[in-house]
Order: sequence, then C-alpha cells, then structure tokens
Amino acid sequence: DRAVFRGEGAVDDLRHGRGAGEANAGGARIGHERWLRNIAVAMGNALRAGADEALRGALLARREHSSEIVREHVAWGLDQEPIR
Repeated sequence: DRAVFRGEGAVDDLRHGRGAGEANAGGARIGHERWLRNIAVAMGNALRAGADEALRGALLARREHSSEIVREHVAWGLDQEPIR
C-alpha cells in the first residue's frame, strides 16, 4: 500500500537517514546502509504504482549518499515509472 510510504516514516527516514523507522524497521539489525537500500527499493516499487513527489524528493535527497550501494538503489528507484 503506497500510503505506508507517504507518511512520516520511510520518506523522512530516507531523506534524513534517521527517525523512528531506523529503530523499528531493522536499521540496527541489518545495518544502516542496507536499511537505506531497502527503503530506496520500496520507494522505487511504490513509484511504479504512480507518481509521488514526496517519494521522489526523498530519493533525490540521497542521490549523493556516501555509499555506492545506496546511490545505486536510489538511482534505480528514481528510474521507476508508473506502470500503465
């Protein structure tokens, strides 16, 4: 459900790299970098369901992340177009 990604949680977490999602969504268990990668993939999948500027903005905020794996998955997420 795209509504999950429009709330304060994942969008703010990816944009700022912190927040409630970090503790609650596995940030400590899988590592911060892989956690951000997973959020980027989820947001890209959500973008395939339809355009959403909050999701796109959160992904854009991480385009220059220090981690290559995060940058790669953010770029993938930004490339996702709504399925027609």
